[in-house]
Amino acid sequence: MNVASSVQVMFRFLSLNRMQSFTLNKELMDAYCIEVEEKKQYIGMVPLTPMSLNDIIDFYIKQQLTLDDCDISIMVNMEMVDVNQQVPKIVSDMLKHIECSMSVVLTQD
Repeated sequence: MNVASSVQVMFRFLSLNRMQSFTLNKELMDAYCIEVEEKKQYIGMVPLTPMSLNDIIDFYIKQQLTLDDCDISIMVNMEMVDVNQQVPKIVSDMLKHIECSMSVVLTQD
């Protein structure tokens, strides 16, 4: 089984302003933002990998964000996983630094 295609982990910044969204896109590789027009905010998303871990932590600290401003999103493709799917270790590594909430999204692509 190819775990990389069955489980995707994203670190999400849930309430960025416009300048923070530009900074995120500029400073973190593979980061992108989605505008939430009704709130005039942006949701920033970064693939959570060993390479991005320290950059995410640095951005979180520099932008003075709170735990309520972020989460870890674990997306599981149900067509490609076993009954018992392990959460990637990078999630526990991140939670040692930023103890934010987690969400799980189940898909059937």
